[in-house]
Amino acid sequence: MGLAVAVMIYLLLRRAGLPGWAAPLVALPVLYDAYQIELEHLLMSEALFTFLIAAGVTLLLWRIRTGPPWWLALPAGLLLGYAVLVRSAGAPLIPVILVCLLLRRRGLRAAAAFGAAAAVPIVSYMAWFHSVHGGYGLTCSDGLYLWGRTAVFADCAKIRPPMHEDGLCLTPELKRQGHAPGHLIWRSEAPPRVIYESTVGPQADKALRDFAIRAMLAQPGDYLRTVADGVGKAFSPERFPYPTAATEALYHFPSDPQVFPGARAGAAATRPCWTP
Repeated sequence: MGLAVAVMIYLLLRRAGLPGWAAPLVALPVLYDAYQIELEHLLMSEALFTFLIAAGVTLLLWRIRTGPPWWLALPAGLLLGYAVLVRSAGAPLIPVILVCLLLRRRGLRAAAAFGAAAAVPIVSYMAWFHSVHGGYGLTCSDGLYLWGRTAVFADCAKIRPPMHEDGLCLTPELKRQGHAPGHLIWRSEAPPRVIYESTVGPQADKALRDFAIRAMLAQPGDYLRTVADGVGKAFSPERFPYPTAATEALYHFPSDPQVFPGARAGAAATRPCWTP
């Protein structure tokens, strides 16, 4: 799938008119970037997620001058809708692409086909989710991730959480350690891990989500700065030691042989919704 992404990039660049000698040069970072190679070798969802997005965008841009016809927008919608199920971080792509299609001349049919197709896998999954968990959603860990994003700046004296959420405030020691949000949620001493014993179901996730929303409303400036910092890191050409220097170092080509860091296995089969 990683090689296929590079091929799709090359084909799109050639169709856009880039010379035959230049298109491979532009596609080279996808083939030789150490971060990308690491992601493609992990037994995780990143390679599939990237492939689905690249395939969907390739279909949408295949007729870049005239815009995609509805019969190209339809499979693109299915691919990107499925990408949202692979990683929910892909959800913002759906409305962004819909707006782009609507802004194009005679883009209404393509936008309708794309939106309807993207909704099929998402709505189907949400219906299944409701049958299992009693509520409509894509995951029951969104509250956990929102908590991680807001807990680093949340001041409980300002947000005044209800009694059953008071324990979700970070201790002064954890705040001093300055954990990145993506690292904090996996710490064994993080409040959700202690309170819920590493298992978050719909009710616990609801409490975490409520805490996070209270923090956003009480401290909007701090929340916006946290989000802006994360977006800046994602699009910056500089590589940051994030979420920790030890984790980021695993994405470098090593000068010496490295032992693969051990991982806890077997927990996923017994943990609902998310696992440590």
